[in-house]
Amino acid sequence: MDPEEFIDRFIRRSPKQRCLYHFTDGRNLTSIRQRGLLSTRTLEEQGIRPIYGGNEWSKDADKRFGMDEYVHLCFMQNNSMEWLARNEGRIKDVMYLEISPNVLKLPGALVTLGVSNSRDVQRLPVEEGLDRLDADVIYRYSDHSQESIDRWKLAKKCEVLVPDQITTDYIWNLNRG
Repeated sequence: MDPEEFIDRFIRRSPKQRCLYHFTDGRNLTSIRQRGLLSTRTLEEQGIRPIYGGNEWSKDADKRFGMDEYVHLCFMQNNSMEWLARNEGRIKDVMYLEISPNVLKLPGALVTLGVSNSRDVQRLPVEEGLDRLDADVIYRYSDHSQESIDRWKLAKKCEVLVPDQITTDYIWNLNRG
């Protein structure tokens, strides 16, 4: 599905989600305001040392699968990785940055149908990924049946990957934090 069609059909009409999300520690906001969101690889190349949400295993897996070249976004708040990072003490002042869905139109963006650094997850071009994403459970009302809950749990793991950088003009709530 074309990103503009997806944004119009699901995001603009959603009673639930109107943007994509990136969670971070609030202590990273000064750097983000200056540079935008940067991939782990770009952060390392520039000698920037942020507060990371990922543990060493996650960072190693990102490098192994080339996911360190991307800024990672989620479709929903209350991400399970954020919960782990907070509960394990890696991040303290959790903030979800609201990201314009127009990042889906950026060259090289991908959609994953699971956690991006998992061995068997598919990393798909945006159009194909949006076609296969369970957008109904993310953006529309769903009942509280076990089937809907299971679909929602799977959809929470899906990601949008943007190469290298997301500039500040795509971050809606950056000056509120």
